[in-house]
Amino acid sequence: MHVCELSTSNYSELLKNDKIFLSLTSLHVAEFENFLLFFDSICENYYKWHTINDKIRELPRLKANSKERLPTSGHKLFFILTYLKNNPLQNFQAASFGFSQGQVSDLFKALNGLLANTFKKMDLVPAKNNEELQTFFVRLKFKNFIKI
Repeated sequence: MHVCELSTSNYSELLKNDKIFLSLTSLHVAEFENFLLFFDSICENYYKWHTINDKIRELPRLKANSKERLPTSGHKLFFILTYLKNNPLQNFQAASFGFSQGQVSDLFKALNGLLANTFKKMDLVPAKNNEELQTFFVRLKFKNFIKI
């Protein structure tokens, strides 16, 4: 795959090829789409008040600009997942998606935080202690599994 082929212009084409998508993100397309249901609202709320360069907006964004390099939450999720999966140099990620290295750094900081918030929203964070783990299992109604 050439460097330019990771660009967001090919995002919708990549969604049609589960095998390649899995190799780029570690998620099957169906898993990605399920995760996107949670990530989308967190991402949209964040970018309503922040620019793609992580600067605070003076006025809220009303709708995404179709000319943005990462116009949708799906594009942003794809960007951060490919970055985390492949661990490239920021210059490589920048060349792949048409950004500068500094923009990749800013995007990573913002999107990594949004990803962490999504995991929290989905209850997919590790328990910090035994009590949290028991609470988690109780919520899942595995009361027979644990002795309380």
